Amino acid sequence: MTSFKSSFLSGLNLLWLAGLRYVGIMTVALIATPLARADILFIAKVMGPVANVYSIDESGENLKKLTDEPNCRDLAADASVGGEIVFMSDREKNPKIDMRKHSGSYNIYKVDANGKSLMQISAGSGHEVSPKFSPDGEWIAYIGKTKGKSELKLVKRDGSGTKVVASADEIPDFSWSPDGKRLSYARLDNTDSSLAILDPGSGESETLLKVSTAEAPKDHEGGGLYRVQIASVQWSPDGEKIAYIKHPFVQGEARELRVLNLKTGKDRLVSPEEAQVQEPIVWSKDSRKVLYSALVGYKFYYDEKLYKKVYEGGMHIFISAMDGESRQITKGDHLFKHPVFSPDEKQIAFLYADVLAPRTLSLRTMKIDGTDIKELYGSVDKRSSLEWY
Repeated sequence: MTSFKSSFLSGLNLLWLAGLRYVGIMTVALIATPLARADILFIAKVMGPVANVYSIDESGENLKKLTDEPNCRDLAADASVGGEIVFMSDREKNPKIDMRKHSGSYNIYKVDANGKSLMQISAGSGHEVSPKFSPDGEWIAYIGKTKGKSELKLVKRDGSGTKVVASADEIPDFSWSPDGKRLSYARLDNTDSSLAILDPGSGESETLLKVSTAEAPKDHEGGGLYRVQIASVQWSPDGEKIAYIKHPFVQGEARELRVLNLKTGKDRLVSPEEAQVQEPIVWSKDSRKVLYSALVGYKFYYDEKLYKKVYEGGMHIFISAMDGESRQITKGDHLFKHPVFSPDEKQIAFLYADVLAPRTLSLRTMKIDGTDIKELYGSVDKRSSLEWY
């Protein structure tokens, strides 16, 4: 959805400058301060486990603290077309300083484009996580986790009208359709993992494909079957395809990026065979390419002499086209993760570290061919989401 929202936001900014208040058939509620073009939304590492939502422009000069709570973890930020920011947080009404802070429950919160007007959207008894605005910004979808169950929930942007639209043992991920009328989601029940779509209005749902186990290669140690799960989903901007990650629970097998064509039913591998694909998946605006990161040459072991885990290989940025061509953009035994396109798709923002198991990442940008790398911010939380809007 990142590329869809980027194109929408670019158009909205141009309409603001022109003084127009009508886009197609949808009336846009204009805000007092227009959105700055090409801001990058990320999670900054503050101190210990504390993390807050920041934004920065592509020059690296205009840094904004959108949340500034010194005793909490604000994560998984997502921007709406109107500039509001939704995120999950374990903040408390009467917080105590806890530098370890390994407990606490997450709920959903919202702030405006300037980090003001903080509003709590959810207050579940378990964890409420992974909020995402609908394409028109009127709804927020998120996952509620409690008592070994997951629920896919919807709530209006003003915090009203909460409803459960799907439930399963686990819901790893979901994605809005570009028209905002449907949701695709991955679900796990017992050992059966499936990719499904649903209509939140009618409640109708359809299972598109299901996986549970796969046959190990003949030369694989132990042979037999191993468990497989769908780990991530992303609907294409043209509404015709859903990209997803197929995750094997066996060492040595590839974590595949696959694309399901909703018109033809064809399901195909698009990532290189040896790549271990990581979330998230980002579509180009024309729905012809996907941007993602993947581990290459990866292995780890415990070094008895050093008394620590040793990680080898690198995590790199790839672009794979629907015509079958894949291109690795980055090189070296370093970590390049969470790539996102700029609104004009001429640049990529990403998170970087010299090693595969870092404590802190840096936010960087580069041209689409991997040149002209620039560091914008040097203290990014390793759990950070990233969005260029």
